[in-house]
Amino acid sequence: MEELSQAQVSLTAAQKELSETKDALEKSKKQEDQLQVDLKRVAGQLETSVSEHKETREELTRTKSARDAVTDERDKTAKQLEDLKKEKEALQKEHERLHGDHATLAAQYADPSVQHFLRAKAVKVYKDPGIQGAKNKTFIYVLPSLQKRYAQGRDFVKNSDAIVYSKLNAYVGTEKVEPWLPAISGALVYGTIIIPFICTVCVLTRIVCKVRPLLLFCHLDFLLTTLCAGIFALYTGKEPLAAFAHHDASVYLFTQVIFGLAYCMYFLLLCCMWCCSKRGTSEGAFRFCQIVGAAPIFGIYYKLVWTPAMLDEMPRMDLLVEWIIGPGAAVSEFAWLPYFPVSVLFLILLRLERACWQASGSDSKKKEELCSVVMRDDIELATIYGEGSSDSSAAKKE
Repeated sequence: MEELSQAQVSLTAAQKELSETKDALEKSKKQEDQLQVDLKRVAGQLETSVSEHKETREELTRTKSARDAVTDERDKTAKQLEDLKKEKEALQKEHERLHGDHATLAAQYADPSVQHFLRAKAVKVYKDPGIQGAKNKTFIYVLPSLQKRYAQGRDFVKNSDAIVYSKLNAYVGTEKVEPWLPAISGALVYGTIIIPFICTVCVLTRIVCKVRPLLLFCHLDFLLTTLCAGIFALYTGKEPLAAFAHHDASVYLFTQVIFGLAYCMYFLLLCCMWCCSKRGTSEGAFRFCQIVGAAPIFGIYYKLVWTPAMLDEMPRMDLLVEWIIGPGAAVSEFAWLPYFPVSVLFLILLRLERACWQASGSDSKKKEELCSVVMRDDIELATIYGEGSSDSSAAKKE
């Protein structure tokens, strides 16, 4: 019984110990569960910390990029500021220069000099459509041809020089003469070009192109030209210059260039003869009247014929007819109107030329400078008497 009671006691102790063990085991499980929860919580906190660290690093990277961008923008702004400072300095210098130019121009316009006046007028004339058109046509048609001819002439002269040098060397080439062969050949080649040119110029200026006969020829030529144009317009009812331009534009343009140059030479000769007119006589007054009569014709021709021709347009003589008879009238019936008054004006200029010759002459003066225009029964228009030519022929006979 004692053994049974001891066994019961032992069993009770064992059960108690087992229950305590079970309680300890349950407590351990609860602690384990708590540890698992804590572990999960710590893992979550760790992941949160890692993500926050990554976000912090990304934010730091973005901050660095923004800082670099701000730094670049600051450097760029500083560079732009430096450029603006330089530009400001340049503009200040330009402003100072313009201010100085303005002061100079103000002083010049307050008291203009002849040089400044002529320069301004030259610039204004150069920008005129007629002058611009003539310049363009010169650069397009004239200068290339002249450059080509100049190159051909230069090659011809060089080849001729080489040929003459070789021929001279073959015939007279000795040790004494050989050093002079280049000079001799050059003199022969260039002399054959320059000497005839000089002789031609002397003949033209001293024999053919005397000023007074040349002026007389110009008066007669322009008189006959305008008279024939007026007769053509009266007979056909067409404007002669427009008909000429329609018929052949290139020949019309060439003719206008020649006529324009001839009229410029004619007008300059009138001015020169007025400057060289004899004092104490009425020649200066007659010459001035000739200039006054020729100037309007020059202006009308330049405005209505020359400028349209240089711009590849038709002549505008119809504008002059409309200005004379009024707008709305039949211009074709009055196509002759611009030409007959000009013919009369050139006839007056021709008569004034005769008066200039008489005013500048005297009884003791040589008759070779006298001129007469006589209407003959045999329809001879004009005769120029030059006693100088008869005297020279008589001298040759003697």
